[in-house]
Amino acid sequence: MSKNLSINLSEVIYKQLEQIANQHHCRIENELKAAIKMYLESNQVRHNGSEVDSFFQIGGSGESGLQDLAKSHDKHLYE
Repeated sequence: MSKNLSINLSEVIYKQLEQIANQHHCRIENELKAAIKMYLESNQVRHNGSEVDSFFQIGGSGESGLQDLAKSHDKHLYE
C-alpha cells in the first residue's frame, strides 16, 4: 500500500531536482523516492520508526553456541 504526499518546494530546489531527474532520464517523483529511501537507510530507521541500535548490528553478538548457558553459566565461565 502506498500513500500520497504533497509538499511545497522552493523554485531553486525544484529546479535542482528537475535537473537531476533529467540527467537520470526519470521523473522527479522517482528521484525523491530514492532520496528518501537513502536518507532512511543512512539514518538506520526501521519501518516502525525506532532507530536501530548499532550494538545489535554486531554480527554474532550474544551467540555462544552453548545450549545450556543459562543453567550452567558459572560452570562455563570458570572452565
